[in-house]
Amino acid sequence: MLSFVAMSTVNAAVRNARRRVIREHIRQESTQDLKGLLAGMTKDCVCAVNISPRPFKGPKAVADRYLQQWRGFPDFRVRVRKIVAEGARYVVTENEWRGTHRGDFFGFAPTGRKVRIRACVLWEFRGSRLRAE
Repeated sequence: MLSFVAMSTVNAAVRNARRRVIREHIRQESTQDLKGLLAGMTKDCVCAVNISPRPFKGPKAVADRYLQQWRGFPDFRVRVRKIVAEGARYVVTENEWRGTHRGDFFGFAPTGRKVRIRACVLWEFRGSRLRAE
């Protein structure tokens, strides 16, 4: 369930549509639905993660990013703890990621440890589609 904090500068219809996109994206990420994830993103999509020195640009690179994540954490789950801010093209969320490090993850050998990480995510939208995460 998403919880929401004020700071919205967009109308309710746009805000609700973007929240639906985020919920669906989170569901797809947690169920390893790569086809669904990419279908909800623009053709010039970008995904930046702190563990990588460069952002992943374009559907092929973004797909590789998710595949690396799922190989490293086959039981990966993510949830949005709260929406922090919403603007004309952006939504900022506080997320929580969980999983067990069972495979190679961006060059790190598996440890078998359970991991829980909180992170701030900046979601960029182009219309109703996700451009960047």
